[in-house]
Amino acid sequence: MSDVKIETQIRNHYCVDNGEWLVEKGKVKEAKLLKEACITIEKLRKENTILEGEKWNGKWNNIAKERELEEREKSIVKREARFQTKIDSLRDDLKKWM
Repeated sequence: MSDVKIETQIRNHYCVDNGEWLVEKGKVKEAKLLKEACITIEKLRKENTILEGEKWNGKWNNIAKERELEEREKSIVKREARFQTKIDSLRDDLKKWM
């Protein structure tokens, strides 16, 4: 199988250099269907490329958000540890006074 896209192969077979579709008499209906197929395939490829790009960007955005959340969680754990140390210290001070 060729690496050339099917719509390119069809265009190479049925079109001249200026992009005009050349068909034999009696084959107009076939050429019209092929032309419509090429246009549809090209449109779908463009849409797919756009969606793939959006998907890729979305993954990077999610990775960035996950990293930010991890940093926030680490910060919260450190703060909780400091608060617990202060609470323990205050508890010890209260025991001394009682």
